[in-house]
Amino acid sequence: MSSETMNFSIPPSLQQFLTSLDSFIETQILPLQHKNDNIRFFDHRREHARTDWDAGGLPHADWEALLAQARDLADTAGFYRTALPVQYGGRADASGRGTNLWMAVIREHLAAKGLGLFNDLQNEHSVVGNFPDVVMVMNYGNERQKEELIGGRLRGEDPQHAHRPRHHLPQPLDPHTSLLGPLHHGLPIANTFTHENRLRQAASSLGAATYCVRSSILYSNTRRPFGTPLSHNQAIQFPLVELHTQIEMLRLLIRKTALEMDAMPHAEVVLRGGG
Repeated sequence: MSSETMNFSIPPSLQQFLTSLDSFIETQILPLQHKNDNIRFFDHRREHARTDWDAGGLPHADWEALLAQARDLADTAGFYRTALPVQYGGRADASGRGTNLWMAVIREHLAAKGLGLFNDLQNEHSVVGNFPDVVMVMNYGNERQKEELIGGRLRGEDPQHAHRPRHHLPQPLDPHTSLLGPLHHGLPIANTFTHENRLRQAASSLGAATYCVRSSILYSNTRRPFGTPLSHNQAIQFPLVELHTQIEMLRLLIRKTALEMDAMPHAEVVLRGGG
């Protein structure tokens, strides 16, 4: 019994992926981020730079073009479609299973780097794309819907998506052919999306928290009131230790949950998740 062990390390293949991803970011994404003053979209000017004030506050065309360029680079390098089923160029199996652990680790890893062209939590842009909607359409859409919605999504053929948030209709006007799955089954269908995304959002939040704690430690080591670093004070040390402990606890919970989800079909995930 003494020879039995529990392995809390991420798989070697995933670690190699992260190493390759970091190299891609350093060699292709960060140079683009700093080219032609593109850094304006990420520094203190970012909200103004990203917004087209003459077009009702919509995202500026230059900002969206930069995001598209980064996505194209990531797609060409083989990173962007990682979470997709294999038939769409990803690493998941044909049913869309098997990438929850990978995405949890990847999203935490990217968010822990802070804000950049490689990952932006504000608008869900990332060089490793998040596609829970594809999983939903795969499981409940017919063949025509799969081609139109998934194919169009990956080809970028939905430029008017969510472009009229102020409009309100008292009843739906969509044709019956737009119905996804059985009528009156909207909640379990939607939960196919939400159960995938809840875990990934938690992982991103964990990465953001990690970034904040690391930044706080760096600041407390360099800030020297009266000649002594702030980090020497217990009033600084204890809260940071507590936060670090909570981060580690949450990391283990997220990855354990992701691993269990990868072992279940979507229907079971929805059922056990309360859908």
